[in-house]
Amino acid sequence: MILFFLSLNKKLSTSITSNQIKNTKPTLIKKASMMIFFLLFISCATSSAGLVTSNTAIGDRKFTVVGPVKDKMTWYSFDIGFVGLPFEEPPIDEFTNNILTQNNADALINIRYWNEKSVYLFVTKHSFGLSAEAIKWEAIPEPVPSKSRR
Repeated sequence: MILFFLSLNKKLSTSITSNQIKNTKPTLIKKASMMIFFLLFISCATSSAGLVTSNTAIGDRKFTVVGPVKDKMTWYSFDIGFVGLPFEEPPIDEFTNNILTQNNADALINIRYWNEKSVYLFVTKHSFGLSAEAIKWEAIPEPVPSKSRR
């Protein structure tokens, strides 16, 4: 982007003749408006993804699959270079608890998640998406007490 502005500056400065020196103010306004336009509307975006088997230990417990779950949440932070100040703490635990209560489930399995981060000047938009299968634990049969021999 810096090279673009330097080449724009070179083209504009070589195209000005001695008769047009008086009209340099409009070109400066054009340059400034172009810089503001690019700073406001150019953004940076990154993303990452991952897989997790479950959000709790399953072991040998029996369960029933309730159904597929897919949801996304966003939050914002203020970033200046390497220093970032979040406006709020990322509500990931709250997010997963809401998914579980909405689907009347006990846990999530086969979790696929992704993070997206878009930077607009000094404000960063964070997005967290989750796709999984909701499960419900089956009732554990109570052991029948054995009759002791006398």
